[in-house]
Amino acid sequence: MWPCRRLGPAIESEVEKRTGKLELVKIDIDAEQALAARYAIQSIPTVAVFRDGEPVTGFVGAYPPATIGKFLDELLAKEAETAAA
Repeated sequence: MWPCRRLGPAIESEVEKRTGKLELVKIDIDAEQALAARYAIQSIPTVAVFRDGEPVTGFVGAYPPATIGKFLDELLAKEAETAAA
């Protein structure tokens, strides 16, 4: 199975567990080549986290749900710390 086919269901499930805290947007980089070039997407799957329209972190590759969940939880914890400061 292609890495992006494995990542899709895993990240969708983990984002759904955090409904209302973040938003998942999928982009077809074959159809949106200008976006791929703008953000230097060189391989798929690539996950980019944006804040205020700019990428702040992310990862490349297909990870298991537990790893994605930990990544999202750490991201949300950092966001909460930033908002509290």
